[in-house]
Amino acid sequence: MSAAKRKRKVQVNFRVSPEELALIEQKMSQLGTVNREAYLRKMALDGYVVKLDLPELKELVSLMRYSSNNLNQLTRIDIFGDYLALDTEMEVCKSQYGYIRVEFYGTGESPGDCSGMVCRTPKELFGFLLSDHESYLEIQRTKGRRNVTEEDKNEIAALCQSRLERWEKGNAR
Repeated sequence: MSAAKRKRKVQVNFRVSPEELALIEQKMSQLGTVNREAYLRKMALDGYVVKLDLPELKELVSLMRYSSNNLNQLTRIDIFGDYLALDTEMEVCKSQYGYIRVEFYGTGESPGDCSGMVCRTPKELFGFLLSDHESYLEIQRTKGRRNVTEEDKNEIAALCQSRLERWEKGNAR
């Protein structure tokens, strides 16, 4: 680092015996620090260094990161929340393997059959849900009684594009 960028510009040098150096390094090792300059500065200024070994706190931080990541992914998938609420034949479940996209066949309270697909990443699931949503919109527009017109295709494409833009905005974070 250049001298102009240094926060601390005054250098302090002093000598120690080999035994004293070994003792300093032993104490640094007990604290789990390898930065001698930071250790000596802390000891000179404060007279002590406290090492907090809190495995519970480390575990809590790890769980919070994991939860935050899951929440972020679910928030991005929630782009399809309104669609999934309307399409009673489609459901998404989180699993240890990723996301399971389940499509039910039949009607009523207890559908007869279903098929499922494991999507390992939110991006993979997004691709399938976008396609499912497009098909759903086609059926909604035509009521299953006519072919899809160019106007239908354009309106559906615009709706799908808005979801794609929301997805990309969420992934740009």
